[in-house]
Amino acid sequence: MTPDLRSEAKRGEDNPEAKLTEIQVANILRISQQEGLKYGWKSRLARRYKVSPQLINDIDKGRKWKFLRKQMTDRGILTS
Repeated sequence: MTPDLRSEAKRGEDNPEAKLTEIQVANILRISQQEGLKYGWKSRLARRYKVSPQLINDIDKGRKWKFLRKQMTDRGILTS
């Protein structure tokens, strides 16, 4: 029987391909709640952190760093 590859996958900063730290992603999530309706905020954050706007969008929509969003929501730092 082969082991589940997902169980061995590293997430967050433990992933060697991670471009952001947990602190940076937490800041992006906080800013997304404050700036959510302002035009161009994702592009500005992407330039600040030297990543693609798509990565910022994926973090904002919960497609990337999902576990961190859940932790922050559970602790009351973010609203759902």
